[in-house]
Amino acid sequence: MNAIKSLLCLTLGISSVFTAGETLARVNVAASFSITEDIVREIGKDRVTVTSVIPRGSNPHSYDLRPQDLITLEKADIVFLTGLGFDDFLKRWSDTAKNRNKIIDISRGIKPLRSTDADDDGEKETVGHHHHEEDHDHEHHHDHEEHRHGGHHHHHHGGTDPHAWQNPLNGAIYAENIRKELCGKEPDSCAFFTENAAIYVKTLKDLDARYQERFSGIPEHNRIMITTHDAFNYLADHYRIQILAPRGITDSHEPSAGDIARIEELMKENKVRAVFIENLSNNTAVEELSRKNGDGINGILYTDSLTSEPEGNTYLKLIEHNLNAIWSAMSE
Repeated sequence: MNAIKSLLCLTLGISSVFTAGETLARVNVAASFSITEDIVREIGKDRVTVTSVIPRGSNPHSYDLRPQDLITLEKADIVFLTGLGFDDFLKRWSDTAKNRNKIIDISRGIKPLRSTDADDDGEKETVGHHHHEEDHDHEHHHDHEEHRHGGHHHHHHGGTDPHAWQNPLNGAIYAENIRKELCGKEPDSCAFFTENAAIYVKTLKDLDARYQERFSGIPEHNRIMITTHDAFNYLADHYRIQILAPRGITDSHEPSAGDIARIEELMKENKVRAVFIENLSNNTAVEELSRKNGDGINGILYTDSLTSEPEGNTYLKLIEHNLNAIWSAMSE
């Protein structure tokens, strides 16, 4: 009987695991990048196999598909996209009906923020962002434009900021969308997925409540931070923080001398305490600002990829590290 089930699983493209005489189907998942991969693994555990298309430590904003990535995508039962334009590098692969049928956008239910890479006139805007929900343009754009810069494809997001995972409550939305799709693909394991997702979502919500309380103890005019590029707008909007960033959404915009001068002026005017570099970015501009103002850099924030370092090797750790680092710097 097990041999027949194994043959059936192979025919359907699903691997199987035998435990105490029982066959558990294992869903084969491809995730566009490491944070999505980690959330899938937390919900599916040993009943899914999951591979990140973009390897840990690679910059998603300049990533091009490799031949082995196409193999990963073709073999997958489900392809989870982070959405909001972040995964546009997959557009050409997903343009066939066969591939579209297994692509799931896990950003459904998230309110998108407008990108600060361009204002209404198409001009670059890189300093002095203050995001609050009443100012949002929630229209979800899906432009799939890219251009060459420095030998790489830099991905553009059609006016939408894709970095929604920096708000932990958006991480909870991702988790619930993943749970629904895994349940649909493997109904016999739905109770297992649902239990794991409930624990995971509660952990994220508890984390959020803890930092809502902590940030509420800091006067709003002191909630200002400097970091390399605009990857933290969802975090800033949620915790009512102002961000000063020399670079734009994709980290491809080179800050001008005027950009640097304006941020330096704002740093002095507001006595900014929270200054950070990022794990995947060119941090030269922030390091220069820090040297000029003599206050030093508070630490590193993790943006568009999980890392091998313990403080950023899972999504939960990454979020807690970033929130704690920002809160600690503002509290000094």
